[in-house]
Amino acid sequence: MRSILKAIPNLLHPLLTPLIATTLFFRISSKYTPEEFQLKVLFTIFILTIAIPLLSYLLFKNLHWMPGWKEAIIKRPRYALFGYLLILLFLTYKIISPFQFPELYYYFIALIISVFTAVVFRFFKFYVQLHMLAMGSVLQFILLLSVHFQTNINTLLIIGFILSGLLATACLYRPKVNFLQISFGFLLGSLPPYFFVEYWL
Repeated sequence: MRSILKAIPNLLHPLLTPLIATTLFFRISSKYTPEEFQLKVLFTIFILTIAIPLLSYLLFKNLHWMPGWKEAIIKRPRYALFGYLLILLFLTYKIISPFQFPELYYYFIALIISVFTAVVFRFFKFYVQLHMLAMGSVLQFILLLSVHFQTNINTLLIIGFILSGLLATACLYRPKVNFLQISFGFLLGSLPPYFFVEYWL
């Protein structure tokens, strides 16, 4: 059981959040978007958020320019936060159009604000749990989408909350992670999307 809990944070990694949120948006949205265009957007996000960071990490690690992933993420979480923030900024301002997909655009703006706030808190020696921040933002986003498009996604929401509980439990097994960091991370991720909802709902 403990080995399963340790694997969950890797399966629900924050880098997957843009891809998951965009996929769910296309599935929930009642707007017509050609499937070919959807695949193009999803593939671009996959390259930017997963492929490039993974290949860059492997390259820098082999060149001894970066410590192991456990040290980089656990002992030096600023690396992860700054890298994640840069990816989100590039994705928002170069890929997602505020005119074509305002829902997605303002979701990513809200996520950027959440991550930036986590960076600021880090300078005050308080570490926000980034996995829970990402999970909170996705859950709030799909909840708002269900209201906006008047779509019943109760099953999806139940699955999301179950995964959130499993993720929170798994994060407690990580070094230097406590309940306050997990709770604050989830809250920090779920609030900003609500504040931006007036721009697209």
